[in-house]
Amino acid sequence: MDKEPFKTVKISSTEAAKICIVDDDKFVVNMIGRSLNMAGFGSIGIYDSGESFIRDVLDDGKGAGIVISDLVLPGMTGFELCRKVKQALPETPVILISSFEIEDVYSKVLESGADDFIAKPFNPIELNTRIKLHLARAEKANSHTAEKRGQIKPPNNMPFIGDIVGDYIITDTIGWGKSSFIFKATRKASKTVYTLKMLAAHAAGFKDMASRFENEVGMMEKIKHPNVVSFVEKGMCDTIPYVVMEYINGLDLESFLITKGKVPLQEGLAISHGIASAIAEVHAHRIIHRDIKLKNIIFDIASKSPKLIDFGIAKESGSTHLTRDGFVLGTPIYMAPEIFEGEEATAKSDIYSFGATIYHLLTGSPPFVGESSRDLYKKHLAETPPPMGKFRDDIPDDIEQLVSVECLAKAPSRRPDSMRDIEDRLKKHVRKL
Repeated sequence: MDKEPFKTVKISSTEAAKICIVDDDKFVVNMIGRSLNMAGFGSIGIYDSGESFIRDVLDDGKGAGIVISDLVLPGMTGFELCRKVKQALPETPVILISSFEIEDVYSKVLESGADDFIAKPFNPIELNTRIKLHLARAEKANSHTAEKRGQIKPPNNMPFIGDIVGDYIITDTIGWGKSSFIFKATRKASKTVYTLKMLAAHAAGFKDMASRFENEVGMMEKIKHPNVVSFVEKGMCDTIPYVVMEYINGLDLESFLITKGKVPLQEGLAISHGIASAIAEVHAHRIIHRDIKLKNIIFDIASKSPKLIDFGIAKESGSTHLTRDGFVLGTPIYMAPEIFEGEEATAKSDIYSFGATIYHLLTGSPPFVGESSRDLYKKHLAETPPPMGKFRDDIPDDIEQLVSVECLAKAPSRRPDSMRDIEDRLKKHVRKL
């Protein structure tokens, strides 16, 4: 027997719906509505297009507690609807939902002024939690009538181009992660360009995400090295933490490799030495990076040197409190076999990831390729990577030995003793060229 569709509370012509759902997909609407009913939300309004929401809510001068809108609607898009809601009801939170991944639409999400984004399929419990969080923030924001000039206006807590955060003016968007935004920013006094990373508003409400961001900033503060992105300062914008770093004008090594086609050996070895030196310094502070890969290394065009970035999942040696038991972190293409098995990350697992990264940089291909994480796990655990000489004929024997045999050894005990040893061996080799 089919379940009855969820029941909405009847709303009078003068009453505003607490939650407004704008979506023409009846299945999604029923799923969201049923979940909200079970969570105790009563006043729910349903609209099958942006035009009907505008006609029945905005044009009638009604308010809304929160708006949940699909991106793909008949007529105007969810982006357009969000902009209109923000113009008419600037303090009303808007959550956009879509089958698109956030990486595909993040710039438009930013421009629209949305407070949150959830990719389909999503967990209804997660949606309920985010709704409660945004409603609480909106209520808190409404209780404060005065806003400090230059600060981000609640409840969005997300800067746009031209907004001021601390001593910095946002000039461009660089990227968007699952829990943070990265902007290009200029210091007002000096006009110097920096990178500003800010925790997302929805993430700031979760203790573990806020702690992880604080942990990342704390580790960046400790490390000063020419091949590691430089920490400048940290601050708070309202209740949202941010960190300011040096701005690196360049390409991540994955894009660099695609652009170059094949990296000249001398240049590749110089980059490898710089990365090894950076990781050695990180390890000297008893920090395990845990996500060494081409994407997390930027080639600085001005200095022609690599810069290690993104300490988002790094941890201090021996620390376990930021990772749930059994939760594997890292990138499978570069991940050490013991990490796939749930073992603790160590300096030796970083050495393995370094070997996989340098193998990819110098040959143009990762050591193992698979259709899934499971396939990659099997290959990292049991297979030997193809000789680097298969991809190019100028790889020195000692580099083949260091990268393919030693760094990519299956057993951690058979890998080099430290990144400092690897740095020294690469330094000697670079000098011979």
